[in-house]
Amino acid sequence: MTGIMSERVDALTPDPREIAWHAWLPEPALREALDQWPFVPDGREAFARYAALPGRRPVERGRD
Repeated sequence: MTGIMSERVDALTPDPREIAWHAWLPEPALREALDQWPFVPDGREAFARYAALPGRRPVERGRD
């Protein structure tokens, strides 16, 4: 069984030794970044699978 889970997180603090930069991007900006920035292959695949889901709605940050 495959599914997408949703979780509300109050604070996200990545380890600076592992993550050079992080931010929430609206979907159009993420699509553009996928064409311009290096991403790990499974990250690209995960987004492609999410984008292909029937009936999904784009996620907008700040509108919970």
